[in-house]
Amino acid sequence: MGGTVVMIVILVLSPIAVFMSGAAGAALVSTVLKRDRDAAYQDTEHLAISESDPYHR
Repeated sequence: MGGTVVMIVILVLSPIAVFMSGAAGAALVSTVLKRDRDAAYQDTEHLAISESDPYHR
């Protein structure tokens, strides 16, 4: 009985842990890539366009 409960808990919590770690990894990668591209396009029109908000002028 106890083993069944443990297996059910593991089967429910494992996908949640995988999805959450994937979300954290995606946030880290996107931050690193944005900083790299911002540094590469510093003082150019591309950076100004990417940082602008077309909905609030």
